[in-house]
Amino acid sequence: MKGSHSQRFMNYIKRYSFVIASLLLSVGSHALTTQQKFELRQEAHNQVSINNPGTSALPILSKYGIKNDSLINSLTASYEDGNKADFTLINMVRVLFLSDLYDSQIFASIDRANFPFWLESGEDQHIYWSENHMIMWLSSDWLLNQYKGLASDENLRLKIVHFLELKRDYGFYELLSPNYFPYTLSALLNLVDFAEDSELQQLAEVAVNRLLTEVLWVTNDKGVFFSAAGRSNTDKYLNAYTANHSKVINILTGLGVTPLSASAASAFISTSDMDLTSVIESWKPVENMQITAAGHGLGDNVNSMVSKEDRVLFQWSMGGYFHPTTWDDTFWGINHYSLENHESFEDFGGFASSSIIKALGKNIIPTFTRGSDLSNLDIDVYKHNGVVLSSLDTHYGGYMGFQTWPWVATVDDIAVWTQSGEVKAEFKDRTNSTNNTHLPKVMQKNNLVMAVYWPNSEISAGNLFGAMDTTVALHWPTDEFDEIVEDGRWIIGRKNTSYIAVLRDCASKVNGQYACSGNNGRQMWGTYVGNAETYQSFDNFVDVIGRSSYYNSLDFHFSCFCNRYHVILSVDGNKIDHYWD
Repeated sequence: MKGSHSQRFMNYIKRYSFVIASLLLSVGSHALTTQQKFELRQEAHNQVSINNPGTSALPILSKYGIKNDSLINSLTASYEDGNKADFTLINMVRVLFLSDLYDSQIFASIDRANFPFWLESGEDQHIYWSENHMIMWLSSDWLLNQYKGLASDENLRLKIVHFLELKRDYGFYELLSPNYFPYTLSALLNLVDFAEDSELQQLAEVAVNRLLTEVLWVTNDKGVFFSAAGRSNTDKYLNAYTANHSKVINILTGLGVTPLSASAASAFISTSDMDLTSVIESWKPVENMQITAAGHGLGDNVNSMVSKEDRVLFQWSMGGYFHPTTWDDTFWGINHYSLENHESFEDFGGFASSSIIKALGKNIIPTFTRGSDLSNLDIDVYKHNGVVLSSLDTHYGGYMGFQTWPWVATVDDIAVWTQSGEVKAEFKDRTNSTNNTHLPKVMQKNNLVMAVYWPNSEISAGNLFGAMDTTVALHWPTDEFDEIVEDGRWIIGRKNTSYIAVLRDCASKVNGQYACSGNNGRQMWGTYVGNAETYQSFDNFVDVIGRSSYYNSLDFHFSCFCNRYHVILSVDGNKIDHYWD
């Protein structure tokens, strides 16, 4: 027996008090190591979470032997009733491995739930394929089988190894996603901390190192993470410090604002024994790089080791739904798994029984389906202290966008970006399923970005469902800047010692937002960032922008017998000159 709950709690207090005291005493003779500082932040977060507990803090309470029946009942009820049970399941798994306080409640809840850990025919609610969902289900299945010998898929290990090797060899499809990287991280940490299979544990550790290192490349010196991303939603760019991912970054690095309570992922990283020294020390205040994820195409044979049933799901994890390359496999998968009534496919499931629609649609609607592809993603990153500029390099310009985030600038704790589609009075009210009615072609050179919008004709001229709104709006939170100057099409802002300038396609507003709706969506936007270290005063930065130049023109060229949209933007020696046919 491990002893009573109170005894275990006191043992932890004594143990960690001794550790903290020893570390603090060592300061006089030598500096704390990076890992020791991290462990102090872990301990501080754990104590705060114990004093302000919620369901997210249950792993922390379990580690310290503190029982809370109300919270575990809330957690298990959420698992049984929620349509995203895997988010809860990884929490339950971590609680199991950190103590035996809740074994009976957790396994009773699993027994009561009417859903499997992997996709079965007729599923109409749960998602088993997008990257974060996939590893949450797979890792939980493996660890539950290890813990209690629950029956599991005979191909389970093969699928986990394949998932982890894809991350090792190619990176993450949901690249730099503030929504989803914390959940992928949590599932991976469960494998790192608890898997007895050394190969799985080591592969998971490699994946964690890669994921967090990339996140820190885009994190500024204020601990703020606003990034171009493979998948993201608007709400993650409206507040710098309260989100799930922000708490992870603070515990990991000490940057940002200390959280006052645990979040879904912060409780995982604050109870992990993984040595994250190399990750923490990878952070630098200045970066200028390109991050490549999924360095392969949808048609590349990277899933040959798994069955066709699982190959379809892995293709979906990389955004390969109704893309022409994966079109046939997707409809095969819908039929094979009887997913016509699943909430993810109910709008398309009816096509599955029509060979004519399937054949025609493959060539007719790629404008509306290609943009979900997350393979061959490159994100350019420029960071200098408080300013960060990141962008998806020329990713499906002109096509409908789903959850990809084409570009964003960080100015201390402010996010600035553009989005296409209907303009709302508040950006938080925009839809999260289709972030852009048409994606821009984005090009970046150091601290200069040019986002060029030119929607495919099916979007701008209309389709079976009518013309789509091609308005492009700028997220520019006026009240959050310390100083703003307008100079023609340029709007220039300062927050503390961080500067940004945005070249708008026009100087008008729609529903109170800076937005342009002309030329059927064909527009040119630019962004330039700097700070007091690179440009001294804000006045000097404004003068530099005043000497910039830009040009855009749509011309017919006999060489290609087509129209070319020619765009040029030049600021302080950085120049982007591009023809778009």
